[in-house]
Amino acid sequence: MSPLDRLRIQYYFLVIDRLLGELNERFPNELSDFAFLDPTHFSTVDGESRIHQLASRYEQLDADVVVGQWRLAHHFVPPGISVLEAYSQLPTSYVQLRFLYQVLLTLPVTTASVERAFSKLTIVKSKLRSTMSQDRLQALMLATVEKDILLGLDDSDLVARFASRADRRMML
Repeated sequence: MSPLDRLRIQYYFLVIDRLLGELNERFPNELSDFAFLDPTHFSTVDGESRIHQLASRYEQLDADVVVGQWRLAHHFVPPGISVLEAYSQLPTSYVQLRFLYQVLLTLPVTTASVERAFSKLTIVKSKLRSTMSQDRLQALMLATVEKDILLGLDDSDLVARFASRADRRMML
C-alpha cells in the first residue's frame, strides 16, 4: 500500500464520512420534500407523493387539496423562476399551497447566525454580569451582535441626541 493510499484511507475517507454524517444530522430527509416546491422540480416523477407527504405533516392542511393546487400551479408558474417568484405568482386563493411556500421561504439557510449569537451570549453574560436585568441583557446582546452597525455611528451625534432629550441634572 502506497503512502498516498494509506493517507486516503486513514484520513480522507474518515473526514468525508464524518462530514456526511453531520450533514445528514443537521438537515434531515424531511426537508428534502420542500425541494418539490421549486419550479425546476415540477416535472419529477414522485413530485405528487412528496408534496402529499409534506402537506400531511401539517394538521391545518388537506394534503389532497395541496396536491391539486400544486398540479394546477404548473400551468401558470414557469419552470425557470425562483421559489420567491413562484410564490408571488400563485393566486391568493391557493391558501394551502401558499402556506407551504411561506414555510419554505422562512426556513433558515444556515444556523451560523444563531450559533454566533449564542457564542456572543457567553461573552456578554459572564459570572460578573449574572445578575443583570433582562432589558440590559437584551441591549448588550444587540450591541454585541450588531457591532458593525454600532461602530458606524458617530459619537458626537449620539452625545448631541442624548443631550437634547431632556435636562438630566438633579438638584441636590
